[in-house]
Amino acid sequence: MQSQLTQRIRTTKEALRETLVGVMRANNLARDEIATQIRTVNAQATALPVTERQLLGIERKFKLNDELYTFLLEKRAEAQIQKASNMPDNELIDRPEAGISPIKPNKTLVYLLALVLSVGFSLIWIITSQSLNNKINTESDIKEITEVPVSGQIPHSSERKAKVVFEAPGSLTAEAFRSLRSRMQFMTKNADSPIILITSTMKEEGKTFTAINLASAYSLTGKRTVIVDFDLRRPTMHDQFALSNLHGVSTWLIGKAGLREIIQSTEFDNLSVITSGPVPPNPSELMAMERTQEFLNNLRQDFDCIIIDTSPVGIISDAFHLISLADTSVMVVRQKMTIKEMLENTLKDLDFSEIKSMSIVVNDLRPDYGKFRYDGKYRDYHYK
Repeated sequence: MQSQLTQRIRTTKEALRETLVGVMRANNLARDEIATQIRTVNAQATALPVTERQLLGIERKFKLNDELYTFLLEKRAEAQIQKASNMPDNELIDRPEAGISPIKPNKTLVYLLALVLSVGFSLIWIITSQSLNNKINTESDIKEITEVPVSGQIPHSSERKAKVVFEAPGSLTAEAFRSLRSRMQFMTKNADSPIILITSTMKEEGKTFTAINLASAYSLTGKRTVIVDFDLRRPTMHDQFALSNLHGVSTWLIGKAGLREIIQSTEFDNLSVITSGPVPPNPSELMAMERTQEFLNNLRQDFDCIIIDTSPVGIISDAFHLISLADTSVMVVRQKMTIKEMLENTLKDLDFSEIKSMSIVVNDLRPDYGKFRYDGKYRDYHYK
């Protein structure tokens, strides 16, 4: 079988070789024939006269230049015709001359409209801002709402401290609390061991801050002062002085702690703190008990001044009973935060309570927000 395959391969190779030899022979014959034809044509061309060949070349160039010249003439004629047909719709007769003042726009009218619009927009902005602004900004805002006197203005404090009177005694804020202490002494001059209640219409108006620093100002005069945290819902006084809140007002009112157990001393002379104690389930009812009066009477025997920090009376009714027991009450109002309507409604509700005296303290007073008579003159005097 292998010998047959080898024989077939050999036969195929010989056939291919013969075919290639035949193709090469035919190509050589064709090449020789083409070379013969070229020699024949060259011989015929050589036989033509030299002048005739030059004439043929000149004639070709002439025909080419003539056709090109004729084409360019046609294009120039078309361009001239196109130019002649495009005539303008208008013609300049006299050149324009600019006048001294423009005809339009009318400067006087533009200035007048600008003045009217600026005044109009300013009035609209002022009226809109006044109608939308429902916060206490100036002293006139308070006078429009109530006849309750303003007993103090506490300027904005850049100190990040709650006990400003002790920790920054030379600041404007500390001096403002000293002034507030003097006014409180006039309002409670007939009371022995006066009870001063601090409240507000809403949270974050600075009532705890006011209570701490007013009590601090009293303690600096040598009076035995105690701060009572009667905010039984959200107590914070123990955090301000880093004290324990295991026992306090709530535990005394329910009879689980004695008075000596809940009075805690502070690092400052003549200043004690009674924290609120654990949060009771019924703070309003607890403070309305007769033991509250007894509790305050006991404190009068041991202290020269009692400062009560209560919950916001504008939100929670817990402090209504305490207000009737205090010698004077202070409503803390914070500039740019206290809502006018809320303050007005709160003061109307307090009219039904047995209030001995009440005044308003404006907290966080900023001179750029609005003018209170206290700020400018006091600052100049303080720095002098």
